[in-house]
Amino acid sequence: MSALRTTAFQTVQRPDHQKGAALSIRLSVILSDDLNRDIDRVAGSAANKSEVFRKALQLYLAACDGQSRGLKLGLFEPSAQRLQTEITGL
Repeated sequence: MSALRTTAFQTVQRPDHQKGAALSIRLSVILSDDLNRDIDRVAGSAANKSEVFRKALQLYLAACDGQSRGLKLGLFEPSAQRLQTEITGL
């Protein structure tokens, strides 16, 4: 898997920002061509690139939370009622 490297980030207030509401963060990253193509492929069939990143970060945060509670992350095969693949190294 290719590494992501953050090149810049900033806090941005959206026009509809109200007092007490959460701020939005804009993040710029440099991706390898291979990783960019993979993200384009997924984004083209289900969402846009921003949505792919948001979902990936949510999954990563859930995995970190589960790991801190002694749980593991994996791909479950419903028809066989078993764990098909354990995902490690997060």
